[in-house]
Amino acid sequence: IKGAKESLIFGNDFYKLNRISLEFKQETTTRGILLGIGGFYENDKFPFTDSSSLRNDDVYELFLRLGFKFNNWLTVEAKYKYLDRDSNYDIQDYKQNVTLLYATMKL
Repeated sequence: IKGAKESLIFGNDFYKLNRISLEFKQETTTRGILLGIGGFYENDKFPFTDSSSLRNDDVYELFLRLGFKFNNWLTVEAKYKYLDRDSNYDIQDYKQNVTLLYATMKL
């Protein structure tokens, strides 16, 4: 994916991004177990309008997903994701560990 996104950073109206992602999903037909693994690499460029400096971020995300399909209309899933943002502006560096639990109902 290549594009421009609206920025929430003061002095910046947008940033450019390039992303490559990969995901593998598998559903067992007999038990209703859902498995998934994936991630992405993204490069973000923030051209500041008030100076000649350029912020450049590398973002990595990996995730694992495990779910159970109870029937045709109810699915419960748990997801763990790890995100690492590495910026040339040290104050913008961070790492995230996120665990999600959610249910999906279809009508």
